[in-house]
Formats: sequence, structure tokens, C-alpha cells
Amino acid sequence: MKILQTVQTLNPETGGVARAVTSLSIAMQKRGAQITVMTQDDPVASWLRDLPFCVRAAFLHRDA
Repeated sequence: MKILQTVQTLNPETGGVARAVTSLSIAMQKRGAQITVMTQDDPVASWLRDLPFCVRAAFLHRDA
């Protein structure tokens, strides 16, 4: 089964949603699911480096 999750950030310092999505993704992957998480984080963010599932990051920002 392929699963796509979307979340604003995976930064663990934000707590709640970011940690829940990370934990859920790891658990589902262990059960055989193919996990991709789409986030608005900067693609070079340090917290995205060692995640054990596919992450697609699209840094969205406004020009002032």
C-alpha cells in the first residue's frame, strides 16, 4: 500500500503533529506500507536528513 501524508513541518521541536506523523510513518512502514511525507520544510533542513521514509520537501515562502 502506498501512503502519502502531508504536514506543514516535520521539525520535532514543534512537537505534536510533526512527532505524530513521524511515529505513524515509521510504524506503517514497518508493516509494509510505502510511505511518502510531503512537507513545507526547507529541503536541506537538518531534521529531514535521517528519516527512514521518503520525504518530499517544498519550501514555500512569500517575498516581502
